[in-house]
Amino acid sequence: MISIEELNNVTTIIIDVRQPEELIDDPLSNPEITEQPINIPLPELVARLNELPTDQRLAFVCAGNIRSVQAVQYLRARGYDNICVLDKFTL
Repeated sequence: MISIEELNNVTTIIIDVRQPEELIDDPLSNPEITEQPINIPLPELVARLNELPTDQRLAFVCAGNIRSVQAVQYLRARGYDNICVLDKFTL
């Protein structure tokens, strides 16, 4: 897990792996976060790997940390190492 302070200290791209309809009812909104998340739903992650930068830290978030943990595990198994889970409940 990564804190808001750590998130803002290093260039970090936030990837929200929730479905688009979930974003309408429960947007990520915290004035302390300087970067807006990119929405890549977990089922689309494999097809959209080319959208993920490899030279910046990636922080994954979802509604209950299950999908974000799955995304991080998948990417770590494929060589991504500068990735983490952002706990939505701290937002």
